Amino acid sequence: MLLRKLVAVVLPLVLCLLLGAVCRWMDGFAWLNTFWAFALKGLLVGVLLALVLPIGGVKSRMNGLQVWLLAAAGLLAVMALFQYLAFAGVLTLPGFLQPDPQTVLAEGTAAGFILVTVLLNRKR
Repeated sequence: MLLRKLVAVVLPLVLCLLLGAVCRWMDGFAWLNTFWAFALKGLLVGVLLALVLPIGGVKSRMNGLQVWLLAAAGLLAVMALFQYLAFAGVLTLPGFLQPDPQTVLAEGTAAGFILVTVLLNRKR
């Protein structure tokens, strides 16, 4: 029982440390200081956040919301596409949709979390 509790605590912490190491490693490359770098970092954060509970031993059951979660991920992808086009200078967006690195990171995190949650909770 103690080993199971220890695994439930240690594995999520190892994931967080791994994420921190990967993000610091990615910061060392100059070519990764772009729109896509922030989107990739966000996806990595979202994926690892979605994996923390299952790796810690917490199970979830399907609740029928997978279609809605996929729709939300699709909307996030469309918003990220518009922000990339604005970043590239192809499109002009209103002020609240301007591409900001923190916004792209947050959108990538949400998209990664949603996609992994859908994959983990699909019907078998």
